[in-house]
Amino acid sequence: MEGHADSADHPRAHRFDSGCFSCVVDAHPRFHLEALRWFATLTEVAGVDATDLVVHAVGSGRSEVLDHLRDAGVVVRTVEPFDARSPHCNKIAGALRLAQDRVDGTAVLSDTDVVILEDPRGLAVTPGAIAGKTVDAPVPPIEVVRSVFDAAGIEPPAAVPLPWGPGQWTVAGNFNGGLYLVPAVQLAPLADSWARWARWLLDRSALLEQWTVHVDQVAMALALAAEGIGTDRLDVRWNTPTHDLTRIPPDAPAPSVLHYHQCVDADGLLEPTGSAAVDRQIAVANAAVATVWRSAAPLATQRRWLDGAAATDGNDNPTVRSLLEILGPGTVRDAGHRAADAVADAPGGSGSVETGSSADVVLCLDPEGPGAEARGQRERIEPLWRSATRALIIAGAQDANGTDPGADGDADRALSAALAEVAPDGEIYPVGEGRGGGPIFAVLRPPPERHPRDYTQATIAPLLDRHPDPLTLIALRLSAWRTIGFYPDHAPRVWEYPVVARLIHDSLPAGSRLVDIGAGVTPLAPYLSAQGYVVDTVDPSDIRRTWPPQPDWNEWDFLDYADAGLAHRSWNCTLGDLPLTQFDGAYSVSVIEHLEADQRRSLLADISERVRNGGLVVLTIDLQRGSDALWNRNRGVQVEDPGRHGTFDGIVAEGAAVGLELFRQERVRNWGDVDVDIGLMAFHQTAEHAPGRWRHTRRRLAAKVRGLRV
Repeated sequence: MEGHADSADHPRAHRFDSGCFSCVVDAHPRFHLEALRWFATLTEVAGVDATDLVVHAVGSGRSEVLDHLRDAGVVVRTVEPFDARSPHCNKIAGALRLAQDRVDGTAVLSDTDVVILEDPRGLAVTPGAIAGKTVDAPVPPIEVVRSVFDAAGIEPPAAVPLPWGPGQWTVAGNFNGGLYLVPAVQLAPLADSWARWARWLLDRSALLEQWTVHVDQVAMALALAAEGIGTDRLDVRWNTPTHDLTRIPPDAPAPSVLHYHQCVDADGLLEPTGSAAVDRQIAVANAAVATVWRSAAPLATQRRWLDGAAATDGNDNPTVRSLLEILGPGTVRDAGHRAADAVADAPGGSGSVETGSSADVVLCLDPEGPGAEARGQRERIEPLWRSATRALIIAGAQDANGTDPGADGDADRALSAALAEVAPDGEIYPVGEGRGGGPIFAVLRPPPERHPRDYTQATIAPLLDRHPDPLTLIALRLSAWRTIGFYPDHAPRVWEYPVVARLIHDSLPAGSRLVDIGAGVTPLAPYLSAQGYVVDTVDPSDIRRTWPPQPDWNEWDFLDYADAGLAHRSWNCTLGDLPLTQFDGAYSVSVIEHLEADQRRSLLADISERVRNGGLVVLTIDLQRGSDALWNRNRGVQVEDPGRHGTFDGIVAEGAAVGLELFRQERVRNWGDVDVDIGLMAFHQTAEHAPGRWRHTRRRLAAKVRGLRV
């Protein structure tokens, strides 16, 4: 049965004013600081007695934060990690341990990154049910969740709408894991089933496709259905997300629980959202946090958090941690003790650490010594590469003097040459420096059958020393192989896709609604969708690519990404023909320079009209090599008279005429063996468009840009 646990009119509903609150604190210092905020609001604002709080600490359980909680009367216990493949599942270890206690009333299971301003134990919960809030965003997509249920042999629950996602759905019981209300009688059977289904799903992580980070959440939905436990949906005020500003409506209710997802400032206080009702509660939470912060004085923990160090070991390398998060391996072979440290602390999950066997990812972060001779390098690397089924991450030595390799890059070249010889079929990416200043390389093993349009090592090798974001390039590379099957073999795209993705990530939170204009067939929309963005694609081509990917595909023409589960909606039309919808951001990669000038100006007006005030617009364009003139050809045919076609600065002026305010521009020259240079421009939309008057606005803006001659 599904109901709404915030209702006071439930038939035969159970109300429990007793019970406990429980969270799980992982080793990284940020989780300890989050537990202090959790404790502060529960005791200072919600009026919960500290003895009703239980903290399960993964690892040693030692920090000045946990000592402060113990002194206050909080029960602090240590638990073992649930499964090395998914640190997010450590909350299951906490539930299993809590189930061993005699819990009366309601067990409130929560993440650490929530602050609780009102005691939810008095809420009515239907007999035989637990309560939670439906997920914030449709990730994994409902089709993926249903396919998991089918594979498990369980009838998928009914579809339910997302609380703040108009037109977005998931299945009943797919709750945001920030807060669960579990009546004591349900705790033990639910925890056991949750653990069982989580391990089942970790063994079959491919079922979740690129959404493996949500194993614990989907496993909970499976457990509820398998055990016949009902689901009551909490009102959004009992788990209000503050990290996704695009989903907070103007009339948001005053939250009782804030789920802030690391949105805190350097002083440890929650950041405001701009919503008056939400920010008033954030101010209440921050006052309590500040009071407890002064008493607890978590200076050492805060320093480790600010420095980005791991809670237990200073050898952790953020580049390696990021790579492991991107790769998401099921198994990792540890070829050095610093590799073990990186795996143990990797955020978002990595695999179990193995030695002496093949694995998805092999780590070798301890070079043999300064100035390792080339032949020795090859002998060291060859067995490592043979045992890596997906990737090798390897650190090189310093130069012969034990100092930084320096500008001449001898250590980099020596290791790179050895890798090229040992792994001629691999793709070699320099990604940063190791602890001693030596280079770190990631070597990817491509799929056994390569798409003919996929880029090769020959395309990327001359570019990587200049690349601004190799980690995002690797993430997009892997996304391309998993989805459309190829990353277009055109040097400018190696720069454009990662830079556009990073701009969006840095400017808009996950859950924001985006439109990809002239999407064609590229990895960008699937990658952003997997990152939690709600992406619509638009392409008017009369050539339709029919799933699954075919060898004759290239990056042009229309693909229904949505039909393949890789985007929210796909529109086979122009942007101007779309139903009148506003987006948080728009992006277009190498499209507008292929249009005639009048068409381009009209498109800029359409973009401005459909992006909300303050929203993001990112455009890349092909420029004639060595100039600011727009590339004037479309599939080998001249677009129009060169005197009419336009320039980089001309597009900036055209954007300004329709309310697009430039905040970043860049020209990239001599990028690969191609006939074009790259132009990038990023805007904020500054024009106000009154609802219901968009068509009039569009005509007015189009007339304005038609009158602009630059």
